[in-house]
Amino acid sequence: MPRAGLTAALIWLLSPFTLLLGLRGLEISLSVLIILLLVKYLSASETSLINLRHALLAGFLVGLSGWARTDNLPVVGLTLAIVLLWCGGGTIIRRIIWALTAGITALITILPWLAWNYAHFGQIIQISGFGELQHAWSFTAIAGEMKSLSGIIGALAHTILVPITYPANFLTGEEFKSTAVSVFIVLAVCILIVWLILRLKKLRDTASLTSAGTVISFAAIYMILHVMMYGIVLRFYAAWYALPFYAMLCILIGIGVSPSATSAHKQTAPGKAAIAASFVLSVAIYAIFLVRVPLTIDKPERHYGPIFESLSRQFPSGATVGAFNAGAAGYFAPNHGKNKVVNLNLLVNNKGYDEFNKGRFLDYIAETIDVFIEDPRLAERYLSPEETEILCALYARGDSSPFWKKFRLEAN
Repeated sequence: MPRAGLTAALIWLLSPFTLLLGLRGLEISLSVLIILLLVKYLSASETSLINLRHALLAGFLVGLSGWARTDNLPVVGLTLAIVLLWCGGGTIIRRIIWALTAGITALITILPWLAWNYAHFGQIIQISGFGELQHAWSFTAIAGEMKSLSGIIGALAHTILVPITYPANFLTGEEFKSTAVSVFIVLAVCILIVWLILRLKKLRDTASLTSAGTVISFAAIYMILHVMMYGIVLRFYAAWYALPFYAMLCILIGIGVSPSATSAHKQTAPGKAAIAASFVLSVAIYAIFLVRVPLTIDKPERHYGPIFESLSRQFPSGATVGAFNAGAAGYFAPNHGKNKVVNLNLLVNNKGYDEFNKGRFLDYIAETIDVFIEDPRLAERYLSPEETEILCALYARGDSSPFWKKFRLEAN
């Protein structure tokens, strides 16, 4: 197992799927760290899983993963429960007690976070998940329609292969474009996974796999539940969500190609070809990413800086600025005056989300927003056509102005 772990770590460090995706969302990297700590713990305690101390620590790590991302709780928690009930030693009663103890510990660990959410927002989890579930227009909504054969095939592919298709689209610069190059990467990763399944099946009776049974079960079950949770239940995804999926895949590859495994079953020509092809694929993906994905230093600052400087001159005491993709704008706004940025995409705005559900979203915007830095017509995702026209009539843009100002709003 130590050699398998080193092999997995090497694959993790070299793989474009992990290195490049890990820079997209820092909370997902933290998720991976905590999940890997749980895997490491299960590996170390393989021979004596059933006792109170193990249950408490495993439950604590599951709860801690929920601090990183709330959706870790059902996926990681259910994975652990299945592994314990299926692979744990002792009687079924002891395994159930073990799983319940771990579950209670996880809930106690996550409780402060849930309480903080309720105290500040009136509900125990963030609204982002609710917003994603309700709105099919979200850029993270899983695509696919059932009106044609190609649509059905596309929908099934995005459902079953969601942790492969989305990262492939990102790595090839096709995240918001029609797919072309990414199709070949998806196909290559699928072939790799099929080869890995056959490889592990061939090695299942060797000592190296027998000693790693719990780890293999955890990794495989997590990958299956990951696909089911996002592809079937939640129906939304972003490329960086796949990072834990690839952490589990690296573990399985590390076990399948580690020296201890290959010493028992020498690599065949197809196996050697698969390893070589994976290396070539990784190098190719890095090259494609560098060529097709623009990397410009401080690009958001260059874009938003002049806008907020202009706003500060017109509104010295500050204006309330509306945007539908306000992450970068909100980050840089404090560097340029006293303007306040409000995100109107309903994913991080509890007040806006509540007003939307009450049918008052147009009124909320008109009462709250002084200036738009994006075209107000983007609100058509949330408003009726009539309401959208009213909003567009309410905010006007000058010939050379970088923003839309509320009609008859007087500058301070």
